[in-house]
Amino acid sequence: MRRIKNSVGIWAFQEMPTRFLAAGYHPEYRGVDMVKRTEMVLEGLGDLVDGFEYHYPGEINEKNANKIVAALGREHDVYCIASGLHTDSRHAKGAFTNPDPAVRARAVALSKAAVDLASDLGAHLIIWPGIEGYNYPFQCDYREVWTWFLDGLGAVIDHAAKKGVSVFLEHKNSEPAMKVLMRNIGMTLWVI
Repeated sequence: MRRIKNSVGIWAFQEMPTRFLAAGYHPEYRGVDMVKRTEMVLEGLGDLVDGFEYHYPGEINEKNANKIVAALGREHDVYCIASGLHTDSRHAKGAFTNPDPAVRARAVALSKAAVDLASDLGAHLIIWPGIEGYNYPFQCDYREVWTWFLDGLGAVIDHAAKKGVSVFLEHKNSEPAMKVLMRNIGMTLWVI
């Protein structure tokens, strides 16, 4: 029987701040750079994990990617790069759905850069649009927001197709936006 490959998000091994404990539950990870964090996780998990997932550009980027790959060695790889748009406060009103066209363009450019790095590393790309949505009924023009979302997503996916990078879409019901546009499997299938 063929063994199924697995991977884990490196973000699971951090301070784990929450809205209830901003300092986090694991202060021992504070200030640890991503290469060292990767080495610590490898030491603890070893053969249990095949690959790792990193957010772009905060956890993996053009400056540290080669060092991370070296730390992973031959036994492990960067399985996925996740678009880390939700970690940037400039995207508080959305990234692909931001009312400011300059912010939307920047979100597409950052996502395309994540695709380029994924291509260089032989990795996949995950898009989790948790900030693409709204908090209150009638807060936004739904048609306009959906158009922006699909246009931005489409531009990134077209770029990924040219680079040979598979894109995974991850849905979530809410948080950070209370009503995420792509909030369930049905909406995800509609987006596809």
